[in-house]
Parts: sequence; C-alpha cells; structure tokens
Amino acid sequence: MSFFNVKTRSAWLCLVIGTFIGFYSAHLSAAPLLDLSGADFSEQNVHPLDTEWGIIWNRFSSPTIVPETTQPYVIPSVWNNVVRPDGQQGPLGAATLYLDLKLPKNIEGVYLKLSDLPSAGVVWANGIKVIEQGTPALSAELEQPGYSSKTAYISAKQERIRLAIHTSNFHYKEGGFWSSLLITGPSGLNQLVTLPTILDSALTVLLLIFGGLFISLYLARKKETAALFFGCFCLAVGFRNGITGEHILNNLLPVLTWNISERLEYICFYISVPLFIAFVNRLYPHYQSHKTEIVFSAIAVTFSILTLALHSTQYTLLAIPYQAIASVAVIYILRIAILAFLHKRKSAILFGLSCLIFIVSFILDLLTHNMILQLPMVTEWGVTAFLILQAWLLNQRYAFSLTNEELLSERLQRQNIQLQKIDAMKDDFLAQTSHELRTPIHGISALSDLVLKQEQNIDKDSQTNLRLIHSSSIRLANLVNDILDLSSIKHNNLKLSLTSVSVAPLIEQVTTSLRPLLKGRPVTLQTKIPDQIPNVMADEDRLQQILFNLIGNAIKFTSNGHINVIVEQEPNEKLKISIRDTGLGIDHSETSEIFEAYKQGQQQGEVLGGHGLGLTITKDLLSLHNSELQVRSIPGHGSTFYFTLDTTTYLPKSVTAITKKDTASTAEDRRETYRPDMIPEAQAQQPQSQHALVVWAVDDEPINLQIIQNQLTTFGYQCRCFSSGQQILEALPEYEQPDLVLLDIMMPGMSGLEVCRAIRKQFSALELPIIMLTALQQTQDIVQAFEAGASDYITKPYNQPELHARVEAHLKASLSHELAQNNERLISELEAKEQLETRLQKLESVLSHLSISQFPDQTSNQLPSQTANESSVSASPESDINLAPGLNRATKNRINLVKAARLAIRVWEKHTGKTKASLAEESKIWRVYIDGGSIKTRTLDKYLNEQTLPKNPRWRSVIKTIDFVLLNCDLEETEKSELTSYISLIEQSQM
Repeated sequence: MSFFNVKTRSAWLCLVIGTFIGFYSAHLSAAPLLDLSGADFSEQNVHPLDTEWGIIWNRFSSPTIVPETTQPYVIPSVWNNVVRPDGQQGPLGAATLYLDLKLPKNIEGVYLKLSDLPSAGVVWANGIKVIEQGTPALSAELEQPGYSSKTAYISAKQERIRLAIHTSNFHYKEGGFWSSLLITGPSGLNQLVTLPTILDSALTVLLLIFGGLFISLYLARKKETAALFFGCFCLAVGFRNGITGEHILNNLLPVLTWNISERLEYICFYISVPLFIAFVNRLYPHYQSHKTEIVFSAIAVTFSILTLALHSTQYTLLAIPYQAIASVAVIYILRIAILAFLHKRKSAILFGLSCLIFIVSFILDLLTHNMILQLPMVTEWGVTAFLILQAWLLNQRYAFSLTNEELLSERLQRQNIQLQKIDAMKDDFLAQTSHELRTPIHGISALSDLVLKQEQNIDKDSQTNLRLIHSSSIRLANLVNDILDLSSIKHNNLKLSLTSVSVAPLIEQVTTSLRPLLKGRPVTLQTKIPDQIPNVMADEDRLQQILFNLIGNAIKFTSNGHINVIVEQEPNEKLKISIRDTGLGIDHSETSEIFEAYKQGQQQGEVLGGHGLGLTITKDLLSLHNSELQVRSIPGHGSTFYFTLDTTTYLPKSVTAITKKDTASTAEDRRETYRPDMIPEAQAQQPQSQHALVVWAVDDEPINLQIIQNQLTTFGYQCRCFSSGQQILEALPEYEQPDLVLLDIMMPGMSGLEVCRAIRKQFSALELPIIMLTALQQTQDIVQAFEAGASDYITKPYNQPELHARVEAHLKASLSHELAQNNERLISELEAKEQLETRLQKLESVLSHLSISQFPDQTSNQLPSQTANESSVSASPESDINLAPGLNRATKNRINLVKAARLAIRVWEKHTGKTKASLAEESKIWRVYIDGGSIKTRTLDKYLNEQTLPKNPRWRSVIKTIDFVLLNCDLEETEKSELTSYISLIEQSQM
C-alpha cells in the first residue's frame, strides 16, 4: 500500500508537470515567430524586426505568457486605421505586443535598438525589462511620454527569445511603431549605435556652427541680410535635428522633456520655411515677391502660436496641412532657381543644384514619414550637401564683396588724398582771393562813405543807394574776414593776444550796437550782469567777435519775446556767459550740425540765410580760449548758447599770452556792419502814375528790396515792398489786389513756399501771378516752388531785362484772362438784354390788341416806370434779401456787395454827372487803366456782377467807396439812408 502510494504519487506528479509544460508550451507557440537562426551576426550586420507581431489591445498582459486572443500587427506601421476587437480605431490607446525570436545557436547575445515611439513604451525580453521610454498607461492622465532612442543588450542563452512591448499613445496624432526595431550582434554595435550618433551629432553641430557663423557675418556686415536669414535657417534646422533622430540635445539637456521637445520640433519646422524663402529672396532680389514672403511668415507665426496653445493631440495634426504649404514654398523656390539659371545669374547653377538635392531629400523623407515609402531617412545627407554648397556660395559672395570693398577702399583712399590736396588748394585759393578782394572792397566802402559825407547835393534816393553800396561792401568785407579767420584756424595760424578783459562794458558795447536791429520788432534785448565780477583772460577783439556772432544770431532768429545776455560767476574760478532767446529753437538732431562750416539755419526745410561761418568760427575761437561753446534748445521755445572763460585769478599753463598780431577782422568793422543808418527800410514807393500796374515784392533783405524797387520803377510799375511773408498776407485784405507778386523763398519765420500756398488759397495763377525770385538753383527747389503754386522761377543773380520780360509776360497773360472774363460777362448781359427786349416786344404786341379804354389813365403812366424798375437795381437792401429767402448767408452777402457798389455808382453819376472811372480815380480806392485811349476800371467792374465778384472780395473797399460818395455828393435823405443801410449790412456780415 505504501509502495502504491509512492508510485501513485510519482505518477500524479509527472502528470501534473507534463500537463503544465504542455500548457505552457502551447501558449508560447501562440506568439509569432521570426526565425533568424540562419542570419549572419558575425559581421557588422543590422537586422530589422520588420514582421507580423501579435497584439493585445487595451491592456498590459504578462511579458512571458501570450494570451490566445492576439491580433496580427505589422511593424513598422501606425495603428490609426487598424480595427480593434471592440470595433474602435484611431491613434489613441494602449496595447501589448509579442514576438518570438529564434537566434543562431553559436551567439551569446544581441543588441536591440528601439527608436522613436509616439508616446511611451517598455520592452521585455524573456520577462526581463530591457528598454523603457516614458511610462505607458491605460489613460492620458497616467501616461508619461518619453522621447529618446535607446539600445539594450539581450542574452541569447536560450534558443528562443520572447519579446514583449507594453506601449500606449494618448499624446500624439499617430499611434504604433513608425520605425523599425533593430537587432545586431556584438560586432554590429558600432553600426547600430555609434555611427548614427556620430553622424547625427556632426550634422547638428555643423548646422548650429553655420548658423552662428553666418549671423556673425551679418553683424559684421549689415548689408548681407542673406547671411542673416541663412544663419537663422541653419539654427532652426540644426535645433530640430538635435531633438529628433538620435536625440542628441535631449540626452545633453534633460530639461528638454517630451512636451517641450515636441513643440520645439514643430515650431522649428514651421519657421524654417519663411526663413529659407527670405534667404532666397535676398540672394536673388530680382525675382523676389515681398508679398509671398509676408504671407509665408504670417502662416508660420500662426501655426507656431497654435502649437504653443493647443494640446499635443491637436497641434500635431497641423503638420499635415503645413506640409502642403511647404510644398508650395518648394515650387516658389524652384521658380526663382529656374529664373536665375535662365538669366545666367551668378552662381545660379550651384544654387539650383543645392536646392534640388535638399528638396529631393526632403520629399523622400516626407513620403517615408507618412509611410508611403519604406526608405531610410536621407534628410541629414541632403541637408549636409545643401549646407556645404550654400556655405561655399555665400563664402564666394562674401569674398566678392570683401574684394570689392578693398578695391573701393583703395579707390576712396586715393580720392581722399586727391580731395585733401584739392581742399588745401581751395583754402589757399580762398585765402589768396580774399586778400586780393580786401583792397577793392575797401575802396568801394571808403569811396561810397566819402561821397556820402562830402557831397551835400545828392538827392534822397541816391543817398539811399549809396548807403546800400556802403553797407553791402562792409558785409562783403566781413565775409572775406570770416573766410580768412576760418582758414587761419584750420591751419593753426590764428594766435590770440590774451589780456585781462572786463566783460561788462564789452557786452554793453555790443548790445548797444546791435539794438537798432530790433527796430519794429516786439523783442527786448537785456543784460543781466552782477555788479562785482572779475575780469577774464581773453583776446578782447576775438571775445567781441564771439559776442557779436552769438547775439546777432539770437536777434536774427527771434521774432518776438526777449533776448537775455547773462553773466554768472562759477565756483571753479570760471565766468559763464549765456545768450538766451525765445526764438525759433533748434531741433535736437541738428544741434551738432549747426557748428559745421557753411551749415545754415533752417526752419521747416527752408534755409534762413547767412553764410554759415559764424558759429563755426565762434566755436573755434572759444576752443583757442580753452573753452567750449554749448547749446540747449527746445524747438519753438528758444535757445541758450553759453560758454565759460577763465578769470584773471587763474591762468592755465596751456594758454600763453603772446604779442597781438594783425587779424583779419576787427570789432570796429563789425560795429560798422550793424550801423542802423545803413539798413534801408522797405517802404511802399509812391507811384509815378495812378494808372501803373502794381507789383508787390517780398524779401527779408532790404538791399534786395531796394534793388527790385528801383528796377520796377524803371519799368513803369508801382512797387510795394514787404520784409516777411506774414506782412504780405496781412496786407492782402487791406489793400487793393496787386497785379503780380515777386516772392523770395529763403525768409525767416514763414518761407516763400508757405506764403505762395496761402496766396493760392485766395487767388488762382491767372488772377494773381507769383514769380519766385531766389538764389536756390537745385531742380528739387524749382519743383517745390511750382508745386506750391508759383507761376515762374528766376534764380539770382538775374539781369534786369530778364526780370522785365518775365514780369511783362505774366501781366499780359493775367490781363488777357481778365479781358476774356469780361467778354464772357458782356456776352451774358447782351443775351439777357435780348431776352428782355423779346419779352417787352411780346408784351407790347399783347397790349396793342387790347382796348385802351379798359385801363385807367394812371396805369398807362405807371407802366414805363415799372418797366424801368424791372431793368434797374433795387435800392432797398431789405427788399433784396427778402426777395430770396432760400439763399444762404454767404450768397446774400455777395449780392449785397454787388448791389451796394451799383447803388454807389448810380448815385455818384446822378449827382456829379461823372462816370464810374472818375469815381475810381478821384477816390484812389480803385485802380484805373488806360486802354485804347480811354480809362478802364477793371477791378471795380468785377464788383458790379455777382459772377465776376472775387472769391474773397474786399468789402472794406466797397464801404470806403460809399463813404466817399456820402462825403462828396449832396444826397437826399432817402439815398443817404439806403447807402448807410448797406454799410450796416456789410459790416454785420463780417462779424
């Protein structure tokens, strides 16, 4: 029994063990088998595990026991379209995959490499975990995606190796395995891991280095914008390459998690497209489309923002439409390459070849990535070839630019040497010429002054002209002296005679000499000097010259307000002198330019006059005094020029007092320049004839006005002169309209162009011609003048016959236009008269058929009176307005002006028996002209018809005419009342 029991137990044990082994063996055989027993693992061979695997959906099964319900799944492929047992499909989900490997018997172990997974996965070999990428899970909340490429060693002691993979995807647009699992023997490890890592690292480093290199080239040479965009493109592609493939940057920088790396990968892809387009556009700008670049840039920015804002399952879907956009960009780039090749542009063949290599590799990898083709990734090789060719191309371009720059630099150096020689010759010429000019200038000045003092019988006009000659010669002498001073300073030949100078009397002397220049202007010139101030160490003549320049400039550019000369004691044994004004001010961007030689003051683009040497010489003279001229200014609020001088208690060693030498200019000369009796006032010249045409002249130089006035008077014209644009604009409503205006462009305050625009708002070119009379000769100046409304343009210096011819031509054209208007008005009046006569004839015909007995006698007596009244102008202003209640106020005012002028003329003719021409001539309110032997009143005639009435009628002239009639005619009370009513209505309309 005991034996039986032992035997029985042994049998049962064997049965159980056999059953378990059979059951286990049956389940092991359920996994697909990949037989690699005949494969060669001795060489550097890599074998892909591309075969059918068994898959269990939505659970993580045991890595050793394969369930019976497996479903076939081919690696590599995505599982988006695979239908699962529950009928579901899509990229999201989890699964367990199985595969049995049969290896050669003589191999001890193999290396397994797992490339990218969509999200996370763990690989088991015979129940041992060998590779882990992230943490797979059955839900998105628990899953932790991983992003790396890993390799593991698997022992091959057993003939079969069971591989199991737990994988999940809840973060990417595609699930499954898009890359092959690779296996190799010990000798193939370099081929499997080392070589791809080296190639990927080399390409990443190469891209990043190229990016930094070309950006640095751009920083060194800002014009090479192609290098900037190519460098940025290299950085974008290089960074993307570093976080894909072998994940070089992920292994180096653990901070680059799956979430960060995935977003950066997409953003780098998006921005690389517009960067490359921008690079190609800069390389061949002849064929670029700026709008195309903007569109692609906007699309890239939009996709990048969406990538940052959306979840990974959403933003990863954006790659598909952007691939289509990138394809359009490829077509655009190919178009430029073809056009460059056809037009034989430089390096077009090399550029086209590099683009072709890159585009082909890009398309192949795009097809491989979308599982259309089964090819190895070749982008790195295409990018490498592209980079080498493009780098060589840009290097050639940069080398060509450097060569050109060197050639240009050498050429500029030669030209600079030549210009320096020419400049030295110019300085010598100016110095020699100036010295030669001083003798005749002195003769002109001395002789004109002598004639003025000795000749007592000279008429007033000749005296004025002699003073102008004397003043002009002094100004010319000062200009010559300034040129000599500047030349002396430039060649270090100007020496100072330093002495102890009292500042207060010197400032008072200068301000007293300059104060007459403020005559007629609301500007006060004041000094603020302490009672006790020390003397300064300076050259007295040069200090006086400095003060004349600075205070004279302040007077020149200040139209109202005040000018203060302030002296202050500084704590460091210095004396500070400031000239503060409330003038135009200087823009901050121009403060450094005003001290340059021949730079003239400007306002609103107009040069304000002068020769541009005063501040330059002043600054240089102060430098010789170991001082510096400084300025503070606010445009529209004035400027302050100030400098400091050493007091006599402290004398720097760098300044040495020397013997006073002969200088180019003296203070006496400069005081002579500003003598008030040498500056003629611009006044309206009394006309020689009441019938002469009137010309208004505007110039800020009194000498120019005097010359123009003399010339116009010689031509037989009346001339009225104005020294500023504001004066003529204020005079236009007050005086009778001139026949022509001569206008200077360069004037302080309001430029000639602004004055011309303002006049053109009131008068057309035919109504009032404007001739620009200026020293500006550039084409752009002439164009600006005609754009402002000028009728003609004469450059200074001009000759008298030219001025006469042009003035006369424009006056004739204006007169012809006015005569044409008058003819049109007369024609319209004749037509109206014919219509009235026709109506009267019809009325007379009707009346002739009626019986006279049907009308009272008084009716027949009143009929002619009524008919006359129909053709005459009503004398009642109130009835005139009430007759047209629908008219606006402006129209009623114009009607009242016309009716008032008609009434005044009718009353004048009635009580004096004289004509309207006599009224115009005797009142001196309206101009008269002699045409064909008879006196004409062109201007007054315009006020007798509403159609010819000027746009801006001079209503004061109409009132003055009525007043003249009231004073010079013995009128009835009703007539006085009617005229007075019109005066009231006109005045009220202007309020």
